[in-house]
Amino acid sequence: MSSPFCIMVEKAMCSLVLRHGFQVAERGRSVIAFETAKVEMVLSYDDQRSFEVGLGLKLKTNPTQPAYSFDELLRALIVPVNEWSTGYAARDVAAAEMIVKKMASIMERHAERLLNADLEAWIKLWEQRRSDCIAYAAETKMTHAKRTADEAWIARDFQKFVAALETVESELGKADVAKLAYAKRSISP
Repeated sequence: MSSPFCIMVEKAMCSLVLRHGFQVAERGRSVIAFETAKVEMVLSYDDQRSFEVGLGLKLKTNPTQPAYSFDELLRALIVPVNEWSTGYAARDVAAAEMIVKKMASIMERHAERLLNADLEAWIKLWEQRRSDCIAYAAETKMTHAKRTADEAWIARDFQKFVAALETVESELGKADVAKLAYAKRSISP
């Protein structure tokens, strides 16, 4: 027996599923998975905590790669902001249905190549994820360096301040570069 969420998703995704040859691979209370020989698409609804609707897309020939989230798809497919101006939270199945319908519409208009397992489109998606990861790592490194440097500056520990910021010096703004130069002068013999 299918849950109201699964029934709603099958109806909302009907044309997309038929056009690309997806079959239902799994049904649960709040999750439904579709698959072709090469692509897997999972929709879920967390009706217990966050009330968010999720969509994940995965190329089955790359089992080690986790599914791509709908946010990643929106960025990679360069979906205009006016087409997806909503979030993912839905207080009930009726609200979730509106989100799923929008997701289906966007996937139909923009994700044709991904749904057809076009390797070039998947490589672009993979490259975007890699780029996002590199940017996140750089941002995290900068945040940690600045936090350590700010604590050292307050404590007047210029040695620690210099050590913290030297690794990210090329990324610093003018004020931090000036503070770094001052700290370097202060610890020079």
